[in-house]
Amino acid sequence: MPVSAILGRAPAPMRSLLGGSVDPVRFNYFGIRVGDDGDWALQRELNLKVLDPHTPIDGPVHVHFDLDVLDPRDFPYVAYPDGGLGVEAALALLGCISRQADVVGLTVTEFAPADEDQARDGGGVIARICEAVVES
Repeated sequence: MPVSAILGRAPAPMRSLLGGSVDPVRFNYFGIRVGDDGDWALQRELNLKVLDPHTPIDGPVHVHFDLDVLDPRDFPYVAYPDGGLGVEAALALLGCISRQADVVGLTVTEFAPADEDQARDGGGVIARICEAVVES
């Protein structure tokens, strides 16, 4: 799981490939709905918080965006379509974060298009996600 890796819990063979870890106090989830037992155990163990979208954000921020958080009616190009966040709401949240904080990194994961048309359509949404972070 990427969260455990950035929090310094990567498997031993990967640790030498990664930079410093993120202090769990500086980590916030937003829109987490699906996880396995390990995900929930890590969240409890490290007391990982869920971002209140009305709380100001400061400092350097890395945004990790799992596309499966999106509502499958807006973005069906994922393997596990369990999300409920609309694309426009996600773009607004990312723009807000970008305006308040110094975004130093962005990862976008979970893209699983079934064909070239889905790749093109989904890629357009991903481009909008990137633009929301960069241009705000």
